Amino acid sequence: MIMRIDLLAGLCGIFCTLSTASIADTIMHLGREWPAPKGFEGVCSSYPPICQKSPHPHQITDAEWKKIKKVNQSINQKTPEVSDKSQYHVLEKWALPSHLGGDCEDIAMLKKVELQKMGISPDHLLLATVLDLHHEGHAVLIVRTSKGDYVLDNLTNRVLPWNKTHYAFIEAQDPNDPARWNIVLQDR
Repeated sequence: MIMRIDLLAGLCGIFCTLSTASIADTIMHLGREWPAPKGFEGVCSSYPPICQKSPHPHQITDAEWKKIKKVNQSINQKTPEVSDKSQYHVLEKWALPSHLGGDCEDIAMLKKVELQKMGISPDHLLLATVLDLHHEGHAVLIVRTSKGDYVLDNLTNRVLPWNKTHYAFIEAQDPNDPARWNIVLQDR
């Protein structure tokens, strides 16, 4: 995923600090509204489940948690990584994976759609952008639970708490209005 790295690096310098995480840090804190990532425009109309809210959100059960982990691993194994440049001849396009596969945000979107089909409330599923371990733009799916926010990532089958990924979180969908995005505030 190509992102506004210069802008994101500047934001990271403002919002990303390293310290020991506490139990309170298991939930991502979102700040002010921020422009959606490049390539996201039109996603809500093309893929309505990506921006859907549930009228009756519920807590994630142990059985649903097992489904979440299984979906993460299954999609990671079945969906080849294909860049937008080679597939669509553009630098950035958010879309569900095609028969060829998809890149990180496409895979994160597919996980969100599949988990909603399995009954997971969309209120618990937020797309987020990060700088990965190589300081590259990357997208993941956040699963909000009563025990914290967890990351579903196409780079690993492990489902980790957001603050244990070593990623610099940049922005995430607003849980109150998933068509909007907010800056992720980090104090860890």
